[in-house]
Amino acid sequence: MPTSQRIYGSALYLTIEGKDYAADMVEASLSFEEKDSDNLTFGDLAEGTGDTGKMKIKAVQSTAAGSFWTKVWEAAGKTLPFVLAPYGNKTATAEQPHITGKVVIGQRPTIGGAVGPKKAYTFEVEWECPHVDKTLKKS
Repeated sequence: MPTSQRIYGSALYLTIEGKDYAADMVEASLSFEEKDSDNLTFGDLAEGTGDTGKMKIKAVQSTAAGSFWTKVWEAAGKTLPFVLAPYGNKTATAEQPHITGKVVIGQRPTIGGAVGPKKAYTFEVEWECPHVDKTLKKS
């Protein structure tokens, strides 16, 4: 029996509002948790009572125009479309699908860090994804 195609940590394609930020990414993951069923609203029921997505990203700090850090700084509080391609492919296929949806950009990112002449600063974010188009099953 042939093995399944694996996802390796050597490629990733993540766009937010159509711009690829993979060059600034150190880590990126999309996970799911069950919605709180004790306080459902009518809106929740209309959307379904499944999982809520969370995107966690660790990226380099850069105040350059067009950097991921700058995008997060400028888009804090906004809900934006995303495309996550875990295989790093620009075009989705049946074997290498893309996961799309909307992400709520949280607070502005951290800037700065510990002393070190060659220490590159990073920052971490964790965002809600209220809408994800590809359903991932819980293990």
